[in-house]
Amino acid sequence: MNFLRKSMADVTAALLHRLLPIISLRVMGHERRWVGKCTFYGPVAFLNICEEAMHVLDERDPALSRSIRLHNYVFWYDRKRLIRFEKHFSINDAFQVWGSLGIVAMLVYAHYKTVSFQGKVFPLFEHTEVRGLNKAVRARTKTWLIMNASPLELIECFED
Repeated sequence: MNFLRKSMADVTAALLHRLLPIISLRVMGHERRWVGKCTFYGPVAFLNICEEAMHVLDERDPALSRSIRLHNYVFWYDRKRLIRFEKHFSINDAFQVWGSLGIVAMLVYAHYKTVSFQGKVFPLFEHTEVRGLNKAVRARTKTWLIMNASPLELIECFED
């Protein structure tokens, strides 16, 4: 019986962890759009740029685009902040100003970050491994942007 109670608590916590951010985005008035299994929230203009970005990614790197579309990523518009946690990523004005190319950069970064951190547990006070993984994710994103002829200023967003 204790096992069942613990399992239900785990399921409830997981559901709340996944649903609360989504509910708050809808309460804030964000529209929603799906592309593959990815969900985007934000004003209509932002969603249009995101949809265009997915088409750009299809053209530039079909394999990466397919992989991103198969994950249950959640992206949302936040004017100022960049927030990231387990397959949830905000996209701020610093990336949106680049139009679809900025969104593509953020999608690539989000995917590489998720793949690099997936299933890892880190000590609370030891950040060396986390810093190393973050540096590797930025470098991998930067390399992808260079190989796909992105503007230099956008590439510089992923410098150390």
